[in-house]
Amino acid sequence: MSGVERQDPLSTEVQSPLMAGFSDALNKLSDILNLKTVAYTDIPLTAVEISKDDQYRIYQADFGKKLWLKSPPIIVKKNGTVITENFTIDYIGGSISFQEDFRLTADDRVSVDATCLIAESETIKGINARIDKIEGDTSHNKGYYDTIEDLEIAIPTGEAGDYAFLGGEIDSIYLWDSESGNWKDIYKIQDLSGYYTKAEIDNTVTNLQNNINTNTENIENAEKQIQANADNITQNATAITENATAISENNNKITQLETSITENTASLTEKIEEKADKSVIYVVNIGVENWIEKSDGTFEAPITLEVLGFTGNEKIIIGLSDNATAEQRETARNALLSTRVEQGTKTLYVIADGEKPEISLSFAFIVLD
Repeated sequence: MSGVERQDPLSTEVQSPLMAGFSDALNKLSDILNLKTVAYTDIPLTAVEISKDDQYRIYQADFGKKLWLKSPPIIVKKNGTVITENFTIDYIGGSISFQEDFRLTADDRVSVDATCLIAESETIKGINARIDKIEGDTSHNKGYYDTIEDLEIAIPTGEAGDYAFLGGEIDSIYLWDSESGNWKDIYKIQDLSGYYTKAEIDNTVTNLQNNINTNTENIENAEKQIQANADNITQNATAITENATAISENNNKITQLETSITENTASLTEKIEEKADKSVIYVVNIGVENWIEKSDGTFEAPITLEVLGFTGNEKIIIGLSDNATAEQRETARNALLSTRVEQGTKTLYVIADGEKPEISLSFAFIVLD
């Protein structure tokens, strides 16, 4: 059988145009034949000695483990360690060629993990299977004979499954009967013994008519039940309509309530704005030295409100000033700040339940009239 010529670089390196031709031919053959593949691990490669001056540059696999596929990718190993550069892969020839400056030594070992085409074809396997079936189907056909005598003379002893065609007034097929050891005519006049008689058919029709009458009565009863259900649905629809009317009335009440809330909100907003017009904002700095450690481990910084002109009747809102830096905001968060006013002394205390602030903090006071 003709095939692609095998080239071995022991004598000469294959030229790239020839390799391109091999590649094209193999791709077409593998597609046509639907060749099988096998995945190998650690295929050992042998160093190819081109000449005394050209050694340890090209490493090839043995015949039978060439014709590598590109997918899954080839894994190249040098002395058991995976390498990924300074070489080229010859997929058809099953070889690795190292660059001139990266050729190996006699002590180095090269191997690859690769998936290879093998000499097994799914296409040919399927063809062979079909041929075997055809041969099996036709091997029992013993031909055509004019008479049974001619068949018995030609083939006095047959095998199970053998058959032959015979002529005569009525063409027929004879089948070899292994039990009796004779050729038997398998032509047969149609046997109607398995069919119903007229009386049996009449009886069946009568039974069907009775079943139809019974089913008709059941259908009439079902229609009455459907009508009763329809009446119930009508009553439920009336109730739903009444509920919808009640819901509409409730929606009107909700709309009126929303209007009242809107008016009250506008009034409240107006009073808050009037209050805000009488409010005063003060800014006070609390330095690191102002913090006093308490017996429970917390810290507090006192601020005397009288200094700022407080009478003690005002409401106070306190927080970091708007121009606080990111560091000041972070310090305030870590300090877990809160406030308290000591009654009778007009003194406001800023309390640090967390870390003691180590930088100066600027606080803004909003005094509501």
